[in-house]
Amino acid sequence: MSEEATKKRKIRGGHRSSTKRTINASSTILDDFDPSNKQLTEKLLQQKITLKENLDILQNLDNDILAITEEKDIEKEIEESDLLRERIHPTIVRIDSIVSPMSLPPSPSPEGTKEEGNNHNSSTISHSSAKIKLPKLSLKKFKGDIKEWIPFWDSYTSAIHDNPDLSDIDKFNYLNSLLESKAAEAIAGLKITSANYQEAVDVLNQRFGDKQQIINSHMDSLLRLPAVTSLHDVQSIRQLYNKVESHIRGLKSLGVETARYGNLMISILMQRLPPGLRIIVTKKMQEDEWSLDKLMTIFRQELEARERANLQCLPSSKSSYQRNKPGTAAALFTGLHNTTCSYCQGKHLSANCKTVTNVAARRDILKRSGWCFVCLRKKKISRECQSNIKCFKCGRRHHGSMYMGGQPRQQHQQATTSQTMYVGTRTSILLQTAKVNIYNPGMQENRVNARLILDSGSQRSFVTTRVKNQLNLDAEGTENLMIKTFGGEAEELQTCEFLHFNIEIESTYPDLSLTVFVVPTIYQPLRHQTTQAAQEIYHHLEGLNLADLNTGEEELEVDILVGSDQYWNLITGAVRRGDSGPNAMGTKVGWVLYGPVTDPVSEKNQC
Repeated sequence: MSEEATKKRKIRGGHRSSTKRTINASSTILDDFDPSNKQLTEKLLQQKITLKENLDILQNLDNDILAITEEKDIEKEIEESDLLRERIHPTIVRIDSIVSPMSLPPSPSPEGTKEEGNNHNSSTISHSSAKIKLPKLSLKKFKGDIKEWIPFWDSYTSAIHDNPDLSDIDKFNYLNSLLESKAAEAIAGLKITSANYQEAVDVLNQRFGDKQQIINSHMDSLLRLPAVTSLHDVQSIRQLYNKVESHIRGLKSLGVETARYGNLMISILMQRLPPGLRIIVTKKMQEDEWSLDKLMTIFRQELEARERANLQCLPSSKSSYQRNKPGTAAALFTGLHNTTCSYCQGKHLSANCKTVTNVAARRDILKRSGWCFVCLRKKKISRECQSNIKCFKCGRRHHGSMYMGGQPRQQHQQATTSQTMYVGTRTSILLQTAKVNIYNPGMQENRVNARLILDSGSQRSFVTTRVKNQLNLDAEGTENLMIKTFGGEAEELQTCEFLHFNIEIESTYPDLSLTVFVVPTIYQPLRHQTTQAAQEIYHHLEGLNLADLNTGEEELEVDILVGSDQYWNLITGAVRRGDSGPNAMGTKVGWVLYGPVTDPVSEKNQC
């Protein structure tokens, strides 16, 4: 390498370092920008000028160095230069978008004719209008759902594409920042240059803007709507209504009126409604020929009436609701009742607990939780408790549920609150597991095969963070839950996101919508789930289409837990029992086995 080339590279390296520092400083100011701070505004303008000057200097140096670079190194040089330019351009665009609308109008001249004065007044009004600080415009990102293309493109066109103050390279930077997932992949091969902007627009319009494909996508979504089985599940009914209304509006914007598909949609929608709501709709639809518009009107009125009724039943204050709300368990029980047992979190009085009957075990639970032995309230010491409660059996000063009743104190060493059972090595207990295909309702082409477990002992349903990320699911809200796992010593308050996804049903049933809370893990990997051996050993299981077929040698990851809130939406009610071995229960995704089974893996290991 010549001395001249080495010198120019060192000069360029210094300018690149200086430019990066300016970009970082500008980004820091932009992230916490205060429009009322004049000094920050002036600083941004100075940094913008510096960035433009450095951009010109670097461009000239790049051209000089390319002219003396060996042919095999030219591509590397261009890539390095493009990487820095791709940081400079967005920074300049951000500065322009914040600082330019805030430019002050020129001061009016004290001299001039009346007409000139009028002109100044007119100019001032015009500039003042430009000075008004409007709310920040935030465009929704496009991830590749073909149904969302038209609203995205209309918003983008209004804000960016038809903006005469933006260059094509600026527009391309904006467009690239608003694309994710499949949409970003569609133009991944195009360099961000002015010449490629229109090509990128054409590619996106060709890929996602076909009118007939959008219509087909709306109709397919309507055909695959999940059914709501309970008239009391107002949240799921609202989700169903919103989805139907959204697709109808989308079709109408494409010129497809309800008259063209109404008769088909009425039949589909009636199948998705809870049985009780179907009866109400049928009574109110008095015409001989039903219309989809009338059906949707009745649907909306009934839904709003139930939502108003639910609001009247809410607690008077949020704080009291959260204070009285019992614990929940990601592993695997959730309490939701106002009358809650202090020992097992069940819906009964503590004195009537049939789960934790050992007094020593009850004492341990109260000690770990910091609860008073007299009134069973948290964060109290018994000797400081002012309650007059006395045991109704022995008259001593302790809660009735703590009455020893002649139980030997030696049992204290054997007490445990764990509800986990160890099963002998020659027998496995099969749990109700199933492999299912699930998908994001907003991106139906994105599907994941996951294992779920059915547990009617849990009052909530859960999904792991891993599945949420794989399906790109967006949280619909959060809720504070008291989480306690089996064998755990204390409850922990956690803020859990909740969302919903669909389970694909291959039979005649419609796909099932599942509302779940997000947790990091649900179970440790399951072992010895020998469903394949069970089907071979027990005659009453022959010929069943099992939802989860395993040899027992695998470690099975569980990503979904279906609790009692949605347990009955998934099972069909069919059951097969034999003289011995596990039972089989029919579900909409196949048969699941539960109960004891001879474990050939364990037997082999003991030989």
